[in-house]
Amino acid sequence: IFTNQLHDITFDNSFYADKSVFVFGNVFYCMGSGIKSRSTTVPFNTTLFQNRLSVNATPFYMNGTEITTDVNKVSNATIKDNFGNTYIVNDGLTSIKKGANYCMAYIEHGNIIDNAKYGYAWLVQADDQQINQYKSGSPIQVLKQDETAHAVYHTEEKILAASVFKANVEVGIKQIRQVSTPIIVMMKEKEGGNYDVAFTNPDMDRSISPVFNNDNVNNIVEAVPGNYSTISIQLNGTFENCDPSNPVSVTSVNGITTISYDSSHDGETYRVSLKNVGTGIHDTEKEAVKVLLHDGELSVNFSELCTHSIELIDINGQVLKKIQAD
Repeated sequence: IFTNQLHDITFDNSFYADKSVFVFGNVFYCMGSGIKSRSTTVPFNTTLFQNRLSVNATPFYMNGTEITTDVNKVSNATIKDNFGNTYIVNDGLTSIKKGANYCMAYIEHGNIIDNAKYGYAWLVQADDQQINQYKSGSPIQVLKQDETAHAVYHTEEKILAASVFKANVEVGIKQIRQVSTPIIVMMKEKEGGNYDVAFTNPDMDRSISPVFNNDNVNNIVEAVPGNYSTISIQLNGTFENCDPSNPVSVTSVNGITTISYDSSHDGETYRVSLKNVGTGIHDTEKEAVKVLLHDGELSVNFSELCTHSIELIDINGQVLKKIQAD
């Protein structure tokens, strides 16, 4: 995941934009939101590509038609460039400029913009089968695209990827409930409702944060270390750390699990594997209890070694039935 929160302090200090890129193999899903500007003279665009055209360059196409001249503001555009890369725009109006030795494609936002957004899939060297798949029913679902977060879910890979901007508010992104500070997180769903999680605070958290431009960033500035801090994510569900020696802390209270790391710094990524223990049955006991639901009747069979009780709870946390092992 790559995320930028942009604010122009040199040419147009009214310009803001949140931009993220999510990478799955040869597919880059790119999204933007919160694009703002009060400029009346400079239009804003999101560039898809700027390519040089050689004398015998491969043609490029929009929606299956070879492009030989400029094209303006096409919705739902699919573009294949002269290098064999495909861009499928599902949110935004796409224009193309073509010169004698160049071609460029971009999404137009115009002048005086307020909370504009865009979204497109960039498929690198994709074959026709993959292109058609992403055109007809993309496996990448956009879950959040606003000032709170950018988040997608890959239905085939079962990967949740999110860049959460707002801290200490409920974001409602699948399992992700809230975060303690702006965080980037990826969750890979595994068998049994278990997860591999990777997360980071991308901010360096330096003790000094002067406003820099390209002229005064030097080696001294680059060498300023980041501060150490604790970062945490709240997840819906009850999980435990698969590896007790992992320094990432995992605690659960009332169906909410908090994963945290107390020495986050320098934008490092931290990883943890989570075991779903929402039923309260651990691996060593998974053969000890059999639960059957048939025609509305709950049947529970315990092994001789099992000493657990079972509680059937509704979505509001109310206990409907409790069964104790003999």
